[in-house]
Amino acid sequence: MAPIKGPSRQEVLKILRGWFAGRKLPLTLSHQGAPAGVIRIEDGKWCLHRLRMNEARREADEERRQAAGDTYYVPEMTWRFLEPGELLAASESKKDFLSLVAQMDWPFD
Repeated sequence: MAPIKGPSRQEVLKILRGWFAGRKLPLTLSHQGAPAGVIRIEDGKWCLHRLRMNEARREADEERRQAAGDTYYVPEMTWRFLEPGELLAASESKKDFLSLVAQMDWPFD
């Protein structure tokens, strides 16, 4: 698989300002060509999370593949085990969430 290029902060702000922003979610963000963050709505709140690897699921998959004699591996195969981790920003209103995203240090490229 090829590296991914997620939206820039300006592109994220443009998407989220749109009328159907909620329908564009979840929105995956990247860093150095790999998924690194996600914007989604949780319990009515707009949330931005850093992604983290679910190591237990990844290790179980690796063991399963090894037991089956599957030696093919590329790092992108583990992306399916990424899940929301550290909460970087959250707000009940889209307007306040946009303000938080616009002002925060942006760890995604």
